[in-house]
Formats: sequence, structure tokens, C-alpha cells
Amino acid sequence: MAKLTNQAPCEYSCQAGYQRYQNSAYCHPKPCPITPLAPPTDDEVKPFLDGKNPVREDKLSPAMNKALNDLRRAVQSEGGTLTVNSAWRPPTYQTYFFDIVQKNEWFKARPKITTVIPTCATIKSDVVNAHKKHGLGTKAGETSPHSSGIAFDANWSGVSNERIDTLAKQFNLHRPFVIDDPIHFQFIK
Repeated sequence: MAKLTNQAPCEYSCQAGYQRYQNSAYCHPKPCPITPLAPPTDDEVKPFLDGKNPVREDKLSPAMNKALNDLRRAVQSEGGTLTVNSAWRPPTYQTYFFDIVQKNEWFKARPKITTVIPTCATIKSDVVNAHKKHGLGTKAGETSPHSSGIAFDANWSGVSNERIDTLAKQFNLHRPFVIDDPIHFQFIK
């Protein structure tokens, strides 16, 4: 712990990012207002966290599985490819995504927080690394149709964005978040 510094006669304080330790003459680092990430520990989510990110098409609803395969065939018939990179995901994994995105946005809004509160540096590093590892954007819901087996994420080639939308619509699919999550497909309601 650091000692208090005398800034003016009879005025003692701690440097930025530190607070007085109880009623003593010592300072200690302020705790970061953001809690560390807490990855889920259930067995169902472990393969996702291990970086294997399994594509679980087998857990899509029968209707979504059919729509996905129909869209895949339609893209192939036009000389393109449709590659699914995420289908069903455990609810706890989705909640973890939400936590990562929320914390990442909090840190982005406070770029100098780690210089003001040094205890935030490790948490920020973990959040930024998790955000990159999972390929997250700026938005994630606390719940998702992925967890219900009624959504998938896919990349495509050989067809334009407009054409993928036209083909998807034939199978009652659309991309509702074209700006924030352009690879996300789900049923039209």
C-alpha cells in the first residue's frame, strides 16, 4: 500500500485510482466497478469455450433444419456456397456473450479507465480477448433464438447480399439484423 500524500496543509489524499484504506494513513487501489468475466462451467458449454465452437445443426428445430438445408441447396444451385458457422448454442453460452459485449461496450465508453483505476486493466484485457475470440459485434441479446434452435449464422459466397435475401425469403427466412449481425438468419414472423 502507498502512503497518503500531503497536497496542502492538513489535506491528505491518495493518487488517482486509489482510495484511503479504512481509517489509516495508507492508500490501496480502488476496485474496478466491473466484475471479471465468469465463463459458464456446465458440460454442455465447455466445447464452445474451448475454442472448438462446434456447429450444432443437429439441435436446430426440424423446421429450421429443413429451411437451412433448402437455403444451402438453393445457394449451391446458383454456384455459391453457404457455410454455417453457428447454429444452436447453449443458453448459458448466450448469456456469456451478452456479458462480454456489455462489458466491452462499457470499457469502450471509458478508454482511460485503466489509468484511473488500475485494477480494471486485467478485467479489460480479459473482456477484449474474449470479445475477439468469440467474434462478437456490438450487440448480443441475453437470450437468443440460437438457444431455441430457431436461428443460425452463416457466411456465403457466389451470390450477392440481395440474392441471399431473396433466396432466404423463399424458405421463410430473413436477416433481421443486417447492420449489427449480417450473418444471422431466423424465421420471418
